[in-house]
Amino acid sequence: MSFRNILTMILFSIIVLLSISSAKAITASLGNPRMVLYTNITANTPGILEKKYIQINNVNDYPVEVAVSSDEVLKNLSIILKEEDLNFTLQPNASREVYFTLFAVKPNFYEGKLFITFKGALSPDAKPEQVGLAANIAVNAKGEEFTGDLLKFMKKYGYEEKTGTGGITGTSTGASPVIGIVLVIAIVGLGMLTYYLFKKK
Repeated sequence: MSFRNILTMILFSIIVLLSISSAKAITASLGNPRMVLYTNITANTPGILEKKYIQINNVNDYPVEVAVSSDEVLKNLSIILKEEDLNFTLQPNASREVYFTLFAVKPNFYEGKLFITFKGALSPDAKPEQVGLAANIAVNAKGEEFTGDLLKFMKKYGYEEKTGTGGITGTSTGASPVIGIVLVIAIVGLGMLTYYLFKKK
């Protein structure tokens, strides 16, 4: 078998492998990835944004583990999330609305993010893949600075001191590294084949 035929077979195998990896990659989906919220603050009442939510969708054909966390901007807005909404399992083709409450104490335009991490495996014996999305949440708070007791208001909306503002912690997100590795191999193989074909000419 000639060197040219060997290279052709290798490249074909890499392309097939890349197609299979891409088809099996976990998909993350949000129903409302961006929102702009408006509130007014007085000296006696903070700007309260309640019953806001992001819709998380599992468009995969297998269950995924979902984790929700917040950036520092939303933490500074004293975000409240239910404990059961921080980590949960979402069945195939199912959706879940994750509700949150925010409190603004100073007039400003805030831009924060909720991070949603999806983790799942095509089969029980397969290595889980992980991918993440971010919901962009902007808050336009007007009025005057609140000077009262914020904790008193937060307790009215489900805040519990023992769990803090929902136990939110940061998280890292990213796609499966397998696809990236296969893509690099495919590019290298294509480059070798192109070099060989031009050299033969």
